[in-house]
Amino acid sequence: YIALRNNSETGHLTNVKVQVEDGVVNLVGTVTSEDDIGMVQSIVQELEGVLDVNNNLQVEGIY
Repeated sequence: YIALRNNSETGHLTNVKVQVEDGVVNLVGTVTSEDDIGMVQSIVQELEGVLDVNNNLQVEGIY
């Protein structure tokens, strides 16, 4: 969560919820573009201790 908030490219994404359990990160919420989804995924994957990422982010307005 802090890594995303402190990043200049993802700090504006306020609708992203992050849950971590046993090294598995669950991302839930909405972002403004497909690029944001990829950017969040990349940042989280690179964090120490992260074993896997379940990315359930969606672009706002797309259902």
